[in-house]
Amino acid sequence: MADFKSILNDFLANNGIWIAVGVCALILVVIICYFIFTARKGGKKSKIIVDEWYAAIGGKDNLVEATQKGSRLILVLKNYSNIDKDALRNLGVINFIQGSQKITLVLKDSADDIAKTLLSDE
Repeated sequence: MADFKSILNDFLANNGIWIAVGVCALILVVIICYFIFTARKGGKKSKIIVDEWYAAIGGKDNLVEATQKGSRLILVLKNYSNIDKDALRNLGVINFIQGSQKITLVLKDSADDIAKTLLSDE
């Protein structure tokens, strides 16, 4: 047992710096790959989603106002009969609450990104 400990100590003393450099390099490569792949996904997908959202709510001109609260997207539209509820369900809407002046869409995820995208594209 003492032999193994001394061999391990010698190995780590001679090669420890290279092991540490290798681990750091591996972590850096993983982080860079993560950012590259998430940046690619976000760029193309967001434009497609915006077009799909506008189509589902009756067009860009139909949107008057969009706000969000948590997982709820609150929309004020010019014409509520233009809403395609099936398309909205495919985009992640799990429930619709329609009032006289607005419609609230309950989403699976946070509505923050969608509201910002719809408002910035106006």
